[in-house]
Amino acid sequence: MSSKACKCGGTEIDTDPARGVTVCMLCGEVIEDIRIVNEAEITETSGGGIQVIGQFLSENDVRGGSAGGMMNFNIRESRQITLHKARRGITDIASNMRMNHHCIDAAFKIYKMALDRGLSRGNKSTHLLASCLYIICRTEGTQHILLDFCDHVDADISVLARIYLRLARELCINVPHTDPSLLIPRYAAKLDFGDRTNAVSNTALRIVQRMKRDWLNIGRRSSGLCGSALLFAARMHNFNRTIQQIVDVVKISKATIIRRLQEFETTPTAQLNMKEFDTIELEEEQDPPAFSKAKRMTKLAQYEESFNIEQIEREILETQKQIDEQLERLSKPRGQLAKYAKYVDLEKTVLHTEEDDLIQKVLTNKKTKRKLSTDEDDEILSTMVTTETESAPIDENDMKWAANYIEEQQAQLILSLLDDGGKLTNNTNNDEDDNEQQNKEDDYKSLRPSLTTMGIGKLFIKESCV
Repeated sequence: MSSKACKCGGTEIDTDPARGVTVCMLCGEVIEDIRIVNEAEITETSGGGIQVIGQFLSENDVRGGSAGGMMNFNIRESRQITLHKARRGITDIASNMRMNHHCIDAAFKIYKMALDRGLSRGNKSTHLLASCLYIICRTEGTQHILLDFCDHVDADISVLARIYLRLARELCINVPHTDPSLLIPRYAAKLDFGDRTNAVSNTALRIVQRMKRDWLNIGRRSSGLCGSALLFAARMHNFNRTIQQIVDVVKISKATIIRRLQEFETTPTAQLNMKEFDTIELEEEQDPPAFSKAKRMTKLAQYEESFNIEQIEREILETQKQIDEQLERLSKPRGQLAKYAKYVDLEKTVLHTEEDDLIQKVLTNKKTKRKLSTDEDDEILSTMVTTETESAPIDENDMKWAANYIEEQQAQLILSLLDDGGKLTNNTNNDEDDNEQQNKEDDYKSLRPSLTTMGIGKLFIKESCV
């Protein structure tokens, strides 16, 4: 009897050491099915033979269930069959791809770990085996790529890549990046360089090393780097290999090869000739292409933003100018003369006559006429009068005098007109607005200073007669 308690609460527990079973005597529940002991007990059978008490579990067996022994045997047999098929499939794939026995054993271990964690569900067995082998190729640094396994198992590269990434993530396997230098000899052998295959491969390896130093391998597939490096090396050794021939060998698109060539063209190494490339080792490193592109895009964004700001400022200034003009046009004068502001526009339109031009003409020639003497000969006077069309230099004092004089006369005219306009406004009716406007214009013209009232008309008439 044992002191262990059952779920039902019973304490009567019976243990059978021969079978390794512990049973509750109250409810009949099997508490322990397989007991693991440190000591091996031996019993004698009815026929006089010796038998070891207990069961033996190997590392490849699953956990013993609570069912009978026949079911446990079937589970162990099914797992053994699955593992045997998996090892045979890994061996077939590895032998066709010329992989050693060490890679087979390592891939089989990865498969067993995936099988224990249930990662084989939902995937074809061939795809899972190929993914396990590819992980070993990446960790061991062989010359195999994922596309080789796709061709062998007839699967899409995206499917194998998804399974491979899931295995690496779930099993916590740190898979290193593929070194492009490992693939250069393989691709160079397929391009048929003849006796100079090693020379072309060495040049391509130097180009790949320089690409690594300039951060061109980060985030790029190794096939693209190898293809562009082999194209450069072939041209340097006078082999006319086209981009399409490189694409057929490395199994990558033409646009990718062209993009790698453009990125390498921006590096200082691309500016060296054949002799300098073999002898000179540049120590400086370039920024990664992604960093350079982001930096260039940032500058373009700043230029565009500054241009937009300047354009917006110009539009704001133009709009502000238009608003100021409208406000100035709509502004109303304040004070005692506010009601007579409408006569200002009328004065500008009506009172501008030909006399204004004559006054300006006389004033511009005023300085020349002052120098004339009354005792001079008539011929000299006539000569000066005939040459009045010639422009004489205008003195600033004369211009100020003329401007002040005209302003004074206009001010007197407007004040007198305002007095008269107020009377006319009080004595008119709404039906006679048109006649009133015409009378105002006539009054403006009658009150406007003329050449005669200013004392200039007589002088101008005499000069013209002479």
